[in-house]
Amino acid sequence: MSSDNRRQFLARAAAFLVTHPIASMAQGESKPVEFKRIRLQADKLDPLAHFYQKTLGLEVAQRGGVLTVQAGATVLEFTAAAEGRHPYYHFAFNIPENKLGDSMEWLRGRCPILQRPNGGGEIYHFANWNAHSCYFSDPAGNLLEFIARHTLRNESKRKFTQEDILSVSEIGLVSPEVPAVAEKLHSVFGVSSYMSGSADFMPVGNEHGLFILVRNGRSWNIIDRPAEVFPVSVSLKGGGAKQLKFSDAPYVVEG
Repeated sequence: MSSDNRRQFLARAAAFLVTHPIASMAQGESKPVEFKRIRLQADKLDPLAHFYQKTLGLEVAQRGGVLTVQAGATVLEFTAAAEGRHPYYHFAFNIPENKLGDSMEWLRGRCPILQRPNGGGEIYHFANWNAHSCYFSDPAGNLLEFIARHTLRNESKRKFTQEDILSVSEIGLVSPEVPAVAEKLHSVFGVSSYMSGSADFMPVGNEHGLFILVRNGRSWNIIDRPAEVFPVSVSLKGGGAKQLKFSDAPYVVEG
């Protein structure tokens, strides 16, 4: 395909996906998404180990240059980045749908909660997602999120603890061609866009697992930092023996 034809194709795909989420293409059928393992890179493994173990109280292990964090049902892995590289990512943790306030009080004694720009407070309300969340960061500069999704029946009556960090439910994938990435995920794994999106920002998956597809250079907003491409490897729960690699990005998704 020539460069002109490729640009025309991507423009048509972007325009189509803005008004016709991939779910429509699949006639409303979308496979559930759950993240079994997510492997990222970091330049500060020792401070990260301390943060996830001592600050968040999660189970941590370091073996063979790999830092493993058990975040509820999801395993987060960090490997050492190349010298001079400083990767940073966005990922979110599902918490019980009625525990955002409690989680913030628990978090407040451990690390700063990030403020919304222009004095908007600490809580984000995603009305179309029926969810509330707050953001914080780790020593590697990753943008972390506690999100309470009110569509999930996972309320808790107990006091919030690290046991209420239920899973990693979002991982950001940065690309110059967001619609093309969305279409590949749909064609290989059958996952569809969530709610609606655009050529710059498109969530793909469901409340248990969302790929947050973002155009590179677009700001992550809360930290006023441009999204960049860094290696990501994702293993899906019950995804079968499928693997998707991207020719223009260091991403691997497998079942």
